[in-house]
Amino acid sequence: MAKNLVIVESPAKAKTIEKFLGKEFKVASSFGHIADLPAKELGVDVSGDFSAKYIVSSDKKKLVSELKSLAKNAEMIWLASDEDREGEAIAWHLANTLNLTEANSKRIVFSEITKNAILKARSASLVTGMASIADDSGIEIEYLNGRPGIKSARYSGENATNKMNNIKLLDELRGIPYEKRKACYRCVIVYMKFPDDPFPVITSGSWDGYITEKPIGENGFGYDPLFFLPEYNKTSAQITSEEKNKISHRAKALSELQKYFPKEK
Repeated sequence: MAKNLVIVESPAKAKTIEKFLGKEFKVASSFGHIADLPAKELGVDVSGDFSAKYIVSSDKKKLVSELKSLAKNAEMIWLASDEDREGEAIAWHLANTLNLTEANSKRIVFSEITKNAILKARSASLVTGMASIADDSGIEIEYLNGRPGIKSARYSGENATNKMNNIKLLDELRGIPYEKRKACYRCVIVYMKFPDDPFPVITSGSWDGYITEKPIGENGFGYDPLFFLPEYNKTSAQITSEEKNKISHRAKALSELQKYFPKEK
């Protein structure tokens, strides 16, 4: 029996993820939502504290029973639905329906870059014979259905430069209005004690913004001159390194990773 149970929304995604996680992981799918408000009664206590009542959908009862069995035999359950509002709702229902606790479950998001980070960490540990930390990151544009994603560094070709990548991205978004230029930097960091570590630490961070119509700013690298931050009214190439190191996708992932390494008193 696998020590880790990973639950995602899509059965197709489950098959893809299981291929690179290794034998210590069992990946299952919730096939979307597993619970909903009751259809034949008001599912909200309007006369009290407005708490909601959720029930397992009739067509999901067998699946939930199977997930409970898998969870019972796993040492750690990873809730890996998407990080949008719907994905968070699915993870919340899974945690409550399967009676999970903070001790035996973790919330994580698997994106395209997760595989690369895991493979990098595993390779580094194999070569050095030591524990390893590896990361992978990329930028995703909503209008481009998530591109460049894992190809961020090579978006304009194998020998791409930052300038070439920026030009290509601006060309693809030419004429697209501001509200449709939403972008998200993502970073995944993986820590492995040894190559076949059955419990690798996987953390992630995201950073939201918009793509400008031209490069602005001299700091940073990659797509920073195009990555506009509304709350700062600047691109990430205009803010200081100190500011960036507090709010970036990588900073958030590192902050999560630090929680696994208690400070010595």
